[in-house]
Amino acid sequence: MTSSADGQDRLTKNLQRLWNEWGLDPEEAGGPTTDVLDHAVHDVAAWLRDGEDDPIIAVRGIQMLLADLSRTDMRKRPCWRSVCEALKGKGSWKNPGNKDDHLLYLQALVLTAWPHEKEQGFLSVKPLFDLAWNIRRDDPRTRKAFVNWRDSSIPSKSVVVNAPSNLPTLAEYPPSLNLNLKTSLKQIEENQGHGHVAQIGSSLVKVLNAHNDALLALTSANPANAKEPAAQSQHGTDLVGSGIMLAFLRKEAWDRWVQEINAVLDTLQESTESKLNLLWWGQSRYCRALRKPYLRMKSDPAALLWWTAREAAEFSLSVDVEPAAAYLVETLHNLDQNIDEKKPVIEWMKEFDATLKQAGDKVLSLSGRLDKIAKEDALGLPVTWVRRRRMLKDDFDVEAAKNDVALNLDEEIDRGDWASWVFRETLLDLHLREEKQVGDKS
Repeated sequence: MTSSADGQDRLTKNLQRLWNEWGLDPEEAGGPTTDVLDHAVHDVAAWLRDGEDDPIIAVRGIQMLLADLSRTDMRKRPCWRSVCEALKGKGSWKNPGNKDDHLLYLQALVLTAWPHEKEQGFLSVKPLFDLAWNIRRDDPRTRKAFVNWRDSSIPSKSVVVNAPSNLPTLAEYPPSLNLNLKTSLKQIEENQGHGHVAQIGSSLVKVLNAHNDALLALTSANPANAKEPAAQSQHGTDLVGSGIMLAFLRKEAWDRWVQEINAVLDTLQESTESKLNLLWWGQSRYCRALRKPYLRMKSDPAALLWWTAREAAEFSLSVDVEPAAAYLVETLHNLDQNIDEKKPVIEWMKEFDATLKQAGDKVLSLSGRLDKIAKEDALGLPVTWVRRRRMLKDDFDVEAAKNDVALNLDEEIDRGDWASWVFRETLLDLHLREEKQVGDKS
């Protein structure tokens, strides 16, 4: 197991390697010193850990990496201020971000501190911003580091905001468990944090089959008033006879194990149901919100794109983002949409605005969380920007869009990529809803 000191040393070394690759000199006049940055990276890591439960931190961290000084005054934006205020609060860097050239240092801190191997909670929404990187101005110095960051959600890019945190370690299970079960438990423990059910499904089946009788016996035994399960009771004898020796398992560890397994099983069931519903939706090609087949909407490609992306997102809350987005694009292709047609992003946004205006009150408002985030800073969120302006009944403003979204909106992308973008930001909105509204009319 990696100690806390080892983890801190790893962060410091990775940060130093990164600014060497970028040609940064922390000791230059007016810049933060090496010692300051060495402490700052741990403060940013702590700030990002809070992002597991706070979507604003998760989004602001991603926006900070999308920041581009050539587009707008980044130092006035909330994503910039969020990182700087976190550093000031910790006291490691007294005046962070007070110069434009601090951008690369701040981005290096976020890149280094990002918990690549444990993107849990709201930090797992990172893939929902994937399309924004395609139109971000590319700096040759930083290209490799940003590509590595984008691809760090491996092996799965599924978004499971409320995934179980930690299963009990193998040391908490009775030593008499056979080797096959230990192997299965180890597989579950190593892969459950990725949110990838395929990695642990077969192992879960093995464990649950082996413990089926034990679960029933333990439930009926009801050892709530006992410090240890009674080994000489009828139930205790049954368990010992089965070779599992659950009588030696501490009740607290057992209760936690059952709770975590139930959570994983719920995730497994939700994922399976979501996949089946998504497949049925793609085959039926029926728009529930407008109560008519998508085939009858072929004359209005912009509306067809929105409603398919919206409804596909509703069925994709518990499935991997990439294949779900690809399935949406394939569905549009099967509906005779020209998925290779290219337009500037700003033109796709205008079409989208007109579609929402025509749809009127059939369109569900943004969630409170995403509305708050976009109101303060919509960097990298063109779909959300349009939805929010339409929600407020504001006219489309090209200059405001370019300033607020702060990406190269004159860059051309094809219809397939735009559909995927609408899908991902809609998923972001659904994941950020504090109340369950999936299945509403829009």
